[in-house]
Amino acid sequence: MSLQEFMWFFIVGSFLGYLLETLWYRRLRGKWICRKGVIYGPFSPVYGIAAAVFSKIFWKVKSIWYLFFWGCILGSIFEYLCGFLQEKILGTKSWDYSKKRFQLHGRICLEFTFYWGVIAVAVVYAVKPVFEKIYISICTMLSSDIAEYLVIGLFAALILDCVLSGLACLQQRNRREGNIIQNQVTRFLDKYYPDERLEKIFTETRIVGACEGNILAENLKV
Repeated sequence: MSLQEFMWFFIVGSFLGYLLETLWYRRLRGKWICRKGVIYGPFSPVYGIAAAVFSKIFWKVKSIWYLFFWGCILGSIFEYLCGFLQEKILGTKSWDYSKKRFQLHGRICLEFTFYWGVIAVAVVYAVKPVFEKIYISICTMLSSDIAEYLVIGLFAALILDCVLSGLACLQQRNRREGNIIQNQVTRFLDKYYPDERLEKIFTETRIVGACEGNILAENLKV
């Protein structure tokens, strides 16, 4: 797999992950809920990373059960790590499995470990072949060079969105905890990404250890 293909699967996985989360919460809540992981684009980068990595390391695997098993293991490790880092760096949670059976620190649980295995199988045997053909078609239609620039441009835009979203959420924590840092970057973040805007985007995020009645805490229903 080339670097451009890896970028392509990151973009595709991020978009499909956003759709998956949106449809999942539609089924759970009976209404449409914003489930994107960045401020601007319709993307969930956690799924993008998983899709790109699964495509890279499992593309030669022939056994579905082998793929399913390692998808469960690696997906759960990745999800636990993402939850841990979000809690420690941003002081928030985007999911909480503490009320589910067979869970660990609320970051992973047996049910979603199973889903990671399903996702790994789906990515390698369904998503990857389809979007490889789409990528080849784009290269044929636009020429390889133009397709490469297009993918790099989309990838760069998504990474920029990720960085900006992370900085905005980190500054939100600074405001919440009274850590006043005044410079051009923080003033920009305070002006364009206030709490009200972030709460409308990251609707399922809650503060770690937040007291009952906090707006963000109320938004997360396990």
